[in-house]
Amino acid sequence: MGTIDLSAPLVLVNATREIEAPGRVITVAATDIAREHLSPSPGSALLGALVAATGATSFAALEAAIRDRFPGAIADGNVAAARAAYDTVLARA
Repeated sequence: MGTIDLSAPLVLVNATREIEAPGRVITVAATDIAREHLSPSPGSALLGALVAATGATSFAALEAAIRDRFPGAIADGNVAAARAAYDTVLARA
């Protein structure tokens, strides 16, 4: 498990445009990503973005938690949304 640098403010925003603010602001179009992957809400996408931004846990652990919580196709959509948001944040790093 990674460590989080609490001295560097981080704000994760569900938005389709960049936002200027003090500290580290990461925008992710989580609702749009969720819809693309047939996920019912942006929660899993936001968790994927958070994991990428902080390293607080591994993506594999997030995927396991999603699959533990949701059945079959619902889990697949949520994992896909989380992965897409995760990859989006990593691509910006």
